[in-house]
Amino acid sequence: TYKEMFILLKKYGLNFDHNIETLQIDGVPFKKINVSVYSSNREKLLYYQTLYDRLKNNGEHFTVSMKYNNDADKETMEHIINSAKF
Repeated sequence: TYKEMFILLKKYGLNFDHNIETLQIDGVPFKKINVSVYSSNREKLLYYQTLYDRLKNNGEHFTVSMKYNNDADKETMEHIINSAKF
């Protein structure tokens, strides 16, 4: 889950900012977690990561993760995810 990812980032001394929003993809609710990951001194942005997380009826998480470092890649990947059928 995204909480485990936050623990790992802290363990490796990386700084990050995040926000969480909710949305629906093909009528299915997801949490969308946007993360900006920085070097330990915050001088350099290393990458962006977006996770789409859904708790399924059986209690398991279904998570899609994408990493990118430019807007073109972000837009391409978001288009693919937002057009998925569930």
